[in-house]
Amino acid sequence: MKSHPFEDFRHGQRLRETVAILAEHPGASIPQASGSASESQSIYRFWANERVKPEQILASHRPSGVARANQ
Repeated sequence: MKSHPFEDFRHGQRLRETVAILAEHPGASIPQASGSASESQSIYRFWANERVKPEQILASHRPSGVARANQ
């Protein structure tokens, strides 16, 4: 996820942080995985942000997926 289709670079950064947190604790709830109420709130706010579209999140995975498929 080195590149991202977001207009605001902070959204890409938040996506990388969220994925890292959730990957470390795949079976945990958001509050359990994040370890703090403020981090949980940040994740929920990111997902609720009207400027962040599901298509953008999926598009951020496309380049690495294509690279793996071509190997």
